[in-house]
Amino acid sequence: MTSGTPVPQNPEDEVRSVGDLVTALRDVHQASAVVWYRGHADHSWDLVPSLARPPHQVQAEGTLVKRFKQNAYRFLEHPPERGAEWPWLFLMQHYGVPTRLLDWTENPLYGLWFAVAAEAHAEIDGCLWSLDPIALNELAHIRPEFAQEIPYFGDDIVLDNYLPSRLTVGSASPSPAAGIAGREFERIYAQAGAFTITHREQEDIALLTPTPTRRLLIPAEAKPALSEELRLLGINELTVFPQLDNVAKQAQRDLW
Repeated sequence: MTSGTPVPQNPEDEVRSVGDLVTALRDVHQASAVVWYRGHADHSWDLVPSLARPPHQVQAEGTLVKRFKQNAYRFLEHPPERGAEWPWLFLMQHYGVPTRLLDWTENPLYGLWFAVAAEAHAEIDGCLWSLDPIALNELAHIRPEFAQEIPYFGDDIVLDNYLPSRLTVGSASPSPAAGIAGREFERIYAQAGAFTITHREQEDIALLTPTPTRRLLIPAEAKPALSEELRLLGINELTVFPQLDNVAKQAQRDLW
């Protein structure tokens, strides 16, 4: 896994306002029929899933799945069917267990929120990644009959090579791939979520050639203004994470 993606230096690669974002998106959408987004509070972070980040190891995935299942049944009214692999992986991802999945959103404003909202990274330049999922899938030799189709986890067998049970089968490790899944969790639905997934080899998607990504730099000093613009547009912690504790927080922010 390679790290340290170069920081864009061109002025047009910087986003200091929502207006700058709209201008940049015109170019992004001219180049790609389908575009997904991912915001990073720190521009130096790689485009790799949580299971590929130290101290985690991809080889531990099977153990993580088993241990999660061991205690999860008690809390699930409708657990995944026996033998189903994708539902367990998405359930683990939802509750913060490291997986080979990487979250993306179809909404650039949500991606921007993730890049500017974290107070712990307020003094660090962030970035907004855009991804052409169709171009990514072409690199993985996934070419559906309909040019703009994105395969669906669990329905399209072309993604079955990425199942946990298939990681040790065969000698080849395919490139990362993009897929969509049922938005059964409120957070995934609210964030218009989509996913990429890696195989055994953990490749930084940004370093693939030809690149299916573009990065827009968000200077640290622009984060407060961007946060305020997003607030005015109705993008906040509650809309991104629609859960009761954020309802309570938002009620107080509306008054004080």
